[in-house]
Amino acid sequence: MSEVITADLVDLDLKAADRQSASRQLAERLVAAGRVTDIEGFLADIAKRESQMPTGLEGGIGIPHCRSAHVSEPSLAFGRASEGVDFGAPDGPADVSSMVTKRTINWFESATDLSVRWTRGSRSTAWPVWHTGA
Repeated sequence: MSEVITADLVDLDLKAADRQSASRQLAERLVAAGRVTDIEGFLADIAKRESQMPTGLEGGIGIPHCRSAHVSEPSLAFGRASEGVDFGAPDGPADVSSMVTKRTINWFESATDLSVRWTRGSRSTAWPVWHTGA
């Protein structure tokens, strides 16, 4: 199994006018890395999830995520947008966005699996940038 996040899944200068554009740009990285098989199907799954409840968190964080049959392996794509992107957080636009993907039926198991893998040494050099918000 490969790393959850690699350098090619990180965009430290994300230029996006809205959450759809940010999601597409991160999804394009996932497609290029062979982790998403159908970008339009995947983005439809992201949009469906976003329509249920926005994925913006206080503190300038957006976490678009979904369960999708178009995902070939668990992944995390990261973007930092200096202009901010509105993911529906109560305190305003996000300047960091992480797209979490997993092909599964049970989202809790996916989040737990990603968390365990991440804390057991599969962090990439992007981790300190995301973790510190720098």
